Formats: sequence, C-alpha cells, structure tokens
Amino acid sequence: MKKIAFLTSVLALAACGGSGGGSAPAMLEKPVVPNSSFVDTVATSNSEITGMVSNSEYQVARYVAHKLGDYAADVNLSRVATTRGAFVPKTPTGDTEYDTARELIDLAAWLVEDTTSESDIVEMFNKSKLDKNKIKSALKLMDDMYCFVGGDATETARRIKESNFEKTLADLQQRTEIMTLDGVDLYTSQMQRIKFNVDKNGKIVSYEYPDYLVHNDDGSVSFTRYDDDGSPEYPVDDDTDGVIVRRDNTNIFVQASMIPLSQMNDEDPDANIVSTENITDASGSINLELYDEYISYGKQLGLKYADFGIMKNDFKNATFATTGLNDAGKQEVREFLDAWGVMITPFAGGYASKKISNEDMKTLANDGSITFTGTAFADVRYRDGLAYNGNGIDVPLTDDMMTDTNATLVFDNTGTQTLTADFSDNWYKIQAVQSADGTNKLVVFGDRNGDGKTNDNDRVTKTFDVDGDGSLRTYDFTLVTSASGLTSDNNVVPEFDNQGNLISKDSETMAFTAGYYGDNNTPTEATATMRYSLDNSSDWEWVNDNGNWRPNDNGGDGNINVELGFGGTR
Repeated sequence: MKKIAFLTSVLALAACGGSGGGSAPAMLEKPVVPNSSFVDTVATSNSEITGMVSNSEYQVARYVAHKLGDYAADVNLSRVATTRGAFVPKTPTGDTEYDTARELIDLAAWLVEDTTSESDIVEMFNKSKLDKNKIKSALKLMDDMYCFVGGDATETARRIKESNFEKTLADLQQRTEIMTLDGVDLYTSQMQRIKFNVDKNGKIVSYEYPDYLVHNDDGSVSFTRYDDDGSPEYPVDDDTDGVIVRRDNTNIFVQASMIPLSQMNDEDPDANIVSTENITDASGSINLELYDEYISYGKQLGLKYADFGIMKNDFKNATFATTGLNDAGKQEVREFLDAWGVMITPFAGGYASKKISNEDMKTLANDGSITFTGTAFADVRYRDGLAYNGNGIDVPLTDDMMTDTNATLVFDNTGTQTLTADFSDNWYKIQAVQSADGTNKLVVFGDRNGDGKTNDNDRVTKTFDVDGDGSLRTYDFTLVTSASGLTSDNNVVPEFDNQGNLISKDSETMAFTAGYYGDNNTPTEATATMRYSLDNSSDWEWVNDNGNWRPNDNGGDGNINVELGFGGTR
C-alpha cells in the first residue's frame, strides 16, 4: 500500500477574489521562500563534473515533496499559503514515494488533456476526500499560487478547463523526467564510449570504458578488448579494476590498477620498462593510481542535455607503490610515467532521449540551414620521424588546447554538416565537413599572413628541445594535404610491386561525429568531435606473424594528428 502523508500544520488560505462566472482564479501574493528550502544535493554534486540535467526517481520525489510544502516544514519556514489537506509524498526514502509523486504528475497531465471533460473532473472530485486532495495537489504542482475553489466540484472543473496550464505542465514534466547520467552517450574522438556509474540517487560515483571491461559474476572487473566481431582481442586473465572511481564532489577520478612485473618487460630487451637487474622479486607488482580529470566545456555554455570537453589523463602526477623492485627499478617506472606526460582526449555526446536524428534535422532545416554557435578546441601534434627509445615522439603544437569561442556548426537541408573554427593565432582556420553520404573532408585556409597566397611565410613551425639535452629541433606543423572523401575507416593498405617490394604509401584518416539535442524534437544544442591523422611515412616495418605492416618511426616529415571538440547553442 502506498504511503500517504498529510500536512499536519495547515495555514488558512487567503480568500479568492473575482469569483464571478468565467473569471480566472485569483492569484495570491507570491511567498518569499529562502533558497535553502530546497537544495538538490545530487545535482550540486554532479555539477562539479557536468552541467547536464540529472533526475533520478529520488530527485523527482524530493522535488515534488518540496513543491507541496513538505520540505518547507522540515526547515521551519513559514509559508504564506499552502494546500489545505494536501496529498504529499513523505520525505523520499524509497520507491513508494516516487510512485506517489508520479501519480500526481500524471494526474496533472490528465487534468490538462483535451480529452478530459469537466464531468470527468467532477466525478473524481466527488469520489472521495483523498481524490479531491489529489486534484488539489496536482494543481499546486503546476502553479504554486493557484487559488483552489473550496468544495465546489463544478466550479473547480470549469476553472481548470478554462485555465492555461499547458506551459506549466510542460515545465513540470520536463523537470521531473527521469534522466540519469549513467545513460548518457558520451564518446571520445576515438569512438570509445565513456559510461558514468551512478548510485541509487543518481550521483556519479565512477566511470568506465564499457567496451574494455567485463563485470564478472563474483563482482570483480576484468579488463579486455574486443574485435569488431565480438571476440576477445587481448583479454587480461588477472582481475584489473577498470572502474575509475570518483573523488567525492570533484571532477577527478582515480584509476587504480595492479600490474604484475611479469607484464612490464617485453621479449625485446630494448622495450623493457624496467631492467631485469632491478627486479628483486619476479612475482612482485606495481600498484598504480592514475588521475583522470573530466573537464566540461558544455557546462560553461549552459548545455543541459549534452556535454563536450576533454578527458585529461595525468601520468606525471600518477602515484604508485611497488613490490619486487629496488630503488633503481622504481626510478625507471617513474621515468616511464613521466615520458607519457599528460594525455588529452576530446569527448562529446548527450542523452539519447533528447537527440534529434539527421533526417529530422534535414526536415527542420527546411529550405535553409540551422546554425549553432559556441566553442571549439583543438589539439595538434606532430609525429617526429626520428626514433627515440623505439618510439616516435608526439610533439604538441601548443602547451594548451587551441580555442575558438566563436566557432559554428551548420546543418543544411541537404544533410551536409560544416564545422568552422579559427585557430589561426596558432595554426590555421579550418572547416570540417561531412557530406550527406557520410564522407568527410578537412579544408584548411592556409593564408595566415593575409597576402592572398599560401607559401613558406604561412608555414607553422616551432622549435623544441625534446630530449632535454640542449639540442633544438624544428617541427613543421603545416598540413601537407587536406582530407577529401574520407570515412573513419580510411586507412593505409600496404602495396607491393611486381618483385614483392613494399611500396610506401601515405595514410590519411578522418572521423567527424556530430549530435543535436533539444526538447520536443526542437534542436537547441549541438556537439561534435573530429580527429584527423596524416601519416606521411616513407618506410615500413613488419609487425608480427599475421602479415601486418605499418609505417615505422623513421618515416618522412608531415606526420600530423588533429583532435577537436565542439559545443554550441542556437
């Protein structure tokens, strides 16, 4: 049986004026209720991470109880008016209170529906005192100052049907829609899904990359990766905690893992992370804590149903404890982590229930286009062709993300999507374009000095002391060619001449993914990610016995990677 609570403290309702036939209900003077009467602790906690709307069943029940005065009583507030004999949920403790709140929300919708007649309302009103109080409470949810008409069922029904509750009902339904952040479709620019895990109240407690994790029956979590056909690519037998736990009320997550020393070395001695002579116990391990920072740009723009930003993985500040290593081995681990530095990955996405399809966007664009204006950020890196500890070096163009606060994303009625961002202070003005057929191109406006020509004066170069030994290298961040007609799986395929010799071939890939969000299929927000890679290699190497070839790190100049995120509103 559902729990029903009645207000024990009843204040007299001020008299309603203008009770003549056809008049609108008189409005009471709006009471002054301090903001402290309703503090949504879950939303406040989640807002440290993202500005997206979040409503669990607990939050909805708590909001409805607040609207009906229950929480005002909890903090000893004196309200000018309340609903006499109101039907309210108790302070939420479980599903029963949400069921009660949901009943009132649905009743409010029933009262407003065109198919609900005055006689239908009269019948329910006169059925019982409880049903009468339910109607009173449903009205109060839509309009806190609605002047209820005593015990006259007919007059009450007439006023309800003559009043305009459509907007207040829509606001109520929007505010009480169940949307928890564990259902948000967030994807990195590498198309890895980020899944939030929330507690029963809807508060974010951790995140994970679900495509890489297996939740075992015993409650443990194993790390793996799957091929496109669903088969494990390289499962890890030992349990690894891949769920990345949030520091309470912050945007920092701690990724804890235990790595056996047996996994730290490779058959190739040059690839060893720690030297064999520095391992004192081969059965030892490294307990690593890596700090991930979720940085939301969408919160700054006020996005409600979508978000975009960067995941910042800070290896330099990672902490670890070891067994089986001497001090020199621990120092090698520290140097390995420091070499990774800080990794930044753009992400974007939003609620599937608020997403608007591309086909609907084409219709909504009608004979023109729909433009979203907001912020774009980009990270541009150059891959050094010189070998360094067996790996090429990703050299960043700037220490910080490049940002354009006046970027645009345009969706036209042909289905073409065009993202324009100006990074010419550091790099170039660019356009990322996706045609209706799904192909992509990257257009680079290379005339940085404005002389009407693209020449060496427009080349973007920067000098670095990468090795820290005082020797300087100059890197060219000029995009050698622009992508055209690329899909996300456009990758280099090795080719051989008639003598079986490998023919060098450049690799160029691009992926551009946009999403559009809003209430009632009306687009008000948009996000996008884009990644572009040009591998202008001139040499290849044999990778393994499966017949795989790849450009090696001694290739030619021009290897460049661009990662971009965008979010905006209409």
